[in-house]
Amino acid sequence: MKEMILLLCGIVIGRQLMAQTFSEWFRQNHTQLKYLAELIAALRSYDGLLQKGYATARDGLGDIWDIGEEDLDLHSEHFAELDVASPGVQADATVETIQQYCAWLPAIAEKIEAIWAGQSSQPMYFPEWGLSISGGLRYAAEISRRSLADILAAGRYQMDDAERMRILSLMSLALKNLYGKAVLLLTELDWMTINHSI
Repeated sequence: MKEMILLLCGIVIGRQLMAQTFSEWFRQNHTQLKYLAELIAALRSYDGLLQKGYATARDGLGDIWDIGEEDLDLHSEHFAELDVASPGVQADATVETIQQYCAWLPAIAEKIEAIWAGQSSQPMYFPEWGLSISGGLRYAAEISRRSLADILAAGRYQMDDAERMRILSLMSLALKNLYGKAVLLLTELDWMTINHSI
């Protein structure tokens, strides 16, 4: 009986199970080989594209590196040019004018001091006032001389020639105004000395 039950179970289970036949198995093997051949062809195509992509990336990165180096060199040259005043700025008449004012202001300061020293009857505040004015003129001349040297010197300021010329023009104008006021004061002091009103 046990054998019968086993045989019945085997038949019932055997009918429900579907197994491959030999022809199906060989066709499956053929289909797998066909798919593998297609996969190998696709991988070869992908390998070619991948090699082209790597070559493009390598060459492109090299080009980008070269462009970056050239751009950096260009910017470095530009900023190096900003460190130094061009020969055109250094030879400009404004520079010579500033230098002249820087020489004239101390000369006027000496004349003012000589006038103060030559007066016998001075008000009490007169010596301090005269020394203060002459000291201020000398100080303005010295500061202007140093500023001019710094503006024209290499590596002190980073600015283009137009900015340097703008600053030099402002310096020249300020020194011109100061010089004009100093000459006016000297003229008045001379007049007062001649008229003995000091």
